[in-house]
Amino acid sequence: MPYDPRVWDKGAPDSIGVFLAGLDKSMRAWTNLTLTAQTQTDRNKARRLQEVLMREVHARQQELVDELESGPPRNRAIAAGALGFSASKDVQGPLLVGLGDKDSAVVQNSALSLALLENPETPMEPLLEVMRANLNGKARANAAYAVRTILEAGAPSSPDVVKAARSALFDQEPFAQAQAALIVAVTGAGECIPDLAEALGGREPLVVNAATQALVALGRQDVKLLGPCGRALVTGLGTAPEELQPVLQRALVMLSGQNFGEDEKAWSEWAQRLP
Repeated sequence: MPYDPRVWDKGAPDSIGVFLAGLDKSMRAWTNLTLTAQTQTDRNKARRLQEVLMREVHARQQELVDELESGPPRNRAIAAGALGFSASKDVQGPLLVGLGDKDSAVVQNSALSLALLENPETPMEPLLEVMRANLNGKARANAAYAVRTILEAGAPSSPDVVKAARSALFDQEPFAQAQAALIVAVTGAGECIPDLAEALGGREPLVVNAATQALVALGRQDVKLLGPCGRALVTGLGTAPEELQPVLQRALVMLSGQNFGEDEKAWSEWAQRLP
């Protein structure tokens, strides 16, 4: 095979500053693609970009850990976000330390990276502390997202997890509220049904969607919760703004296996017959 300098002579690696700037640009592009992908082509682009990020981060993982631990604030924030693409348990410790950083961007990105790692052995308490007490809404939201993904990966729940999720249902950050509702669903915390019902009264579609998903999941998981979940959804159907009523109707169809359409009386009669 002929000599190809593009393959065999790549020269010295970029400086850490140039490397981090490139990672930052790629991660922003990946986030935008992930959030807005509507077609399989867009999803494929996001997947390929993620694979590139994983290779680049793996190749210089220790440098990124060093930057997270002792670099300037901007470098720490970018490194915290990049290490989630490492797929390595070795970065869990530094990321957990990052949750206590004074810079909210470092905290926010550390939580997101822990979510991307999906390690069921991740200690929950540092993430729960961010959910409970961090002043930055995005940091609280990403911590809740991390807790949810770690639970879905097989981590055990605990009373502290349920307590933090129940409190986060009333967070001022909609994404934190939505993730809290999904945590409730994963943990099967039926005691949170009244709080989910209250969340249905808001006008934020993200929160209403997550609360309805949680109520459907709880009602399906435990027959004893079917009645309370059904009645919560029917009450929400009666109070939700018009643009969100189809969300509640679809949830009721999924939970009941019946379709009364927009007939609130029929839905109410169905719910009241449940134990």
